Amino acid sequence: MRSPKTKPKALAISPSNSSIGDSDSELAKKSRSSSLMAFHRVTLRFHMMPRYLQIVLATGSFLIGYFLIFSTLPISPLTEQEPDKLPEKFRHRPHFTDKPRILSLQQTSEEDRVLSNVMDASSLALPEEGHRQLVDRYNPLPRQNKLLKGPDSMDKGDCQPMYDWQRGHDPTCNIIHEATYGWDHLLGDNQAETLNELDSNDIAWDSIEQTRLVAAGAFRQVFKIFDWDGKTKRALKTLRVDSKRKDFDLRSFDRHRRDAISFEQLTSSPLIVDMYAFCTNSAVFDWGDQGTLEDIYQRDPDISKDDLLEIAYNVSLSVAHAHNFDDQGRATLAHTDIKPDQFLVQDGYYKLTDFNRVRFLLWNKRRNIPCGFTVGKNGGIWRSPEEYAYEEESEKVDVYSLGNVLYFMLTREYPWNDYPSKEVYEKVKKGKRPKISDEILASTHPFDEYMIKAIEMCYTQDQFKRPGAAEVAAKLQEGIDKLKQG
Repeated sequence: MRSPKTKPKALAISPSNSSIGDSDSELAKKSRSSSLMAFHRVTLRFHMMPRYLQIVLATGSFLIGYFLIFSTLPISPLTEQEPDKLPEKFRHRPHFTDKPRILSLQQTSEEDRVLSNVMDASSLALPEEGHRQLVDRYNPLPRQNKLLKGPDSMDKGDCQPMYDWQRGHDPTCNIIHEATYGWDHLLGDNQAETLNELDSNDIAWDSIEQTRLVAAGAFRQVFKIFDWDGKTKRALKTLRVDSKRKDFDLRSFDRHRRDAISFEQLTSSPLIVDMYAFCTNSAVFDWGDQGTLEDIYQRDPDISKDDLLEIAYNVSLSVAHAHNFDDQGRATLAHTDIKPDQFLVQDGYYKLTDFNRVRFLLWNKRRNIPCGFTVGKNGGIWRSPEEYAYEEESEKVDVYSLGNVLYFMLTREYPWNDYPSKEVYEKVKKGKRPKISDEILASTHPFDEYMIKAIEMCYTQDQFKRPGAAEVAAKLQEGIDKLKQG
């Protein structure tokens, strides 16, 4: 007879055992096999249960697991935290909480730090600040396609964006589609027949026609459209698609993105044109059919010097607002294209528009100073010495250009009107300035006197010594005060 099989002794495992690896492997396999069989048995028994018991067990298991996981986490409601301790993505910048930014503009010099009081006491009665709030939602830009011209990078070593909004992308495409999907449905049969009978120059046409191409710049075309009510006019700006078309690439997209984010940041300023919607390369703005600063003397050749001084203050202050100073007194953007035709007349004010050439200012976190920027092409007669020399630029390029705008208002002529552009570049780089007539220089009227002072401030050759736009506005305010005194 065979002897009965005896149960093998358990394998003694010790560090010196040469078969430790094999033994561990075998034990692990047996353990996994046993666990898998046990799991299958539990699953089989679960499926054999009545349906109502399955639901009860599944619900109970979920609730127990949820309680065990979340009861150990130290979570407190966001509403119970102090605002300064909230995560950045859940709160706006501090100066949106209790006061409009435009009343607390500051610059880095000691003289500039008292300018907020000057603005509060100014004679320019500003319209009510906007009530629209920023949407704290930012989406990253799409990855660059090698076949398309990409946007300028905002990551430059030690120089990084000051704020998340500078990288922001906050499209409102639905509004664009609602405003432009087809205007003919707004016209009744009688209106449509009337439109066909009218000449396009007839004043009645403008109250009926729903869409018209009204202007074209170097980068965009402007269409007149109507809002959903068929009555309120708006300006639709889109990438040029005519014979001077611009490529639909990521560079163009980024210019429109920066333009839109700038308007969004400046919503609270009553001296910046309002934007209502943005989507890719299109945006909807307030309609301006009252002209621009460029045609001020065609509209009113006999405009008084008193009124002109008020307008000059208005224009200077709008440039100061555009620099979007933060609570630390730092400018966060530069317009880089200040000219008379960039100031639209709306509601009796001259409001700055067109930020598609804007540059967002970066901050050197290692040295704790602002970073300069460069622009690839700086043409025209309105620019600063550093722009023509292609040196690093700052928001002070806008201040120099503001000087040219004030020169136009003072003399009723363009600066460098009789000089070719290339000659202008060299003269400005060498410190030359357009001439002011002896008659104006000899005038004692506060308009002439303080406009000359403001222009000289703007024309400072060294950008690091050039005052800010708010300081220029304060100088013009002194002239207004002198007029009032008599």
